[in-house]
Formats: sequence, structure tokens, C-alpha cells
Amino acid sequence: MCNPGSGSIVRYSGYAYSTSQPLPPAGGTADTVISRLTNCTISYTAGSLQRGDILSLAITISDSGENINLFHQVHVVNVP
Repeated sequence: MCNPGSGSIVRYSGYAYSTSQPLPPAGGTADTVISRLTNCTISYTAGSLQRGDILSLAITISDSGENINLFHQVHVVNVP
């Protein structure tokens, strides 16, 4: 879970699956993966018949006045 308010990305594991999954999940373990997070953007762009969908992930980590920006795009194959 990406949470710029708390400045972290947390990974949840060991919880039971359910059809109406609460966030954060009930039970299990929460582990901090990244701290000092200042920005987190996840966006999804629907494709067309000529182009597949794209999922974009962008995060910024800051410490002592220095920033690192990480950006990744994932092509989502959505063939009719």
C-alpha cells in the first residue's frame, strides 16, 4: 500500500483472502518496504483497438534535500 501521508510503502502478507477485501487487510503481517516517500502516483490508461492499456507507476523518495524519482510503465495486454 502506497501512503505518502505516512511516507511509506507497506507490503501486507499472510492474510486470508475474501471477496470484499478490506484495506489494509485483516490479520497477517505488515512490513515497510520504502520509507521517506514523498509522492506516489498510480494511473491506468485504457487502450484502444490499436493499442493496449498502460499502467503507470511513479514514486519519489526524499532524504536530506535530495530526491530520486522512479517511473515504470507496464503494457497490459487486453486483446478482445
